Amino acid sequence: MAEHAAPALTPPAIVRNGRTTIVRTVPRRAGALTVRAQRAGRTVAQCAQAARAGRRAWCRLRAPEELRDLPLRIVVTLRDDEGRVASVSATALPRLTRPSITRGGRTLVVRTVPGLDGTVSVVAASGGRAVARCSARGRAGARLICVLRAPARLADAPLRIVVTLAAGDGRSAVARAVSAP
Repeated sequence: MAEHAAPALTPPAIVRNGRTTIVRTVPRRAGALTVRAQRAGRTVAQCAQAARAGRRAWCRLRAPEELRDLPLRIVVTLRDDEGRVASVSATALPRLTRPSITRGGRTLVVRTVPGLDGTVSVVAASGGRAVARCSARGRAGARLICVLRAPARLADAPLRIVVTLAAGDGRSAVARAVSAP
């Protein structure tokens, strides 16, 4: 029975906080390690370093401000000393994606994707006061949808939407948007 060789790279462990993404992996062979963050097929941040076999390697990437709330594809590539190339990839989710809002009169449908397990609260506000709210348990990476119903007097008024994530380990995130009538 043939034995399978261990992969040249372990799957990347990713921690994301706003624009900053930290990627950790363990190369099983020595060589040159490159970590790239991509959005829509375009590289938006990159880090390169020498890697030692069996030693943890990490890179800190800083994405542009406009990509703060959007998922990024992380590609880790290892070119070993013998010229062989190995690559692994993963998706780096923000703690909370920018909310997507669909509005039909009084009814608002708010969609977001939490990057962590926890409680997601959605509040629609007008004039500094909450006029509708929704709360639900969200799973990391799974789309969460809240349907809100605003008062009839605000059917044609713009509403501020505030989405808050409270994770079980104490981490939190806030995303805001404005809903036009």
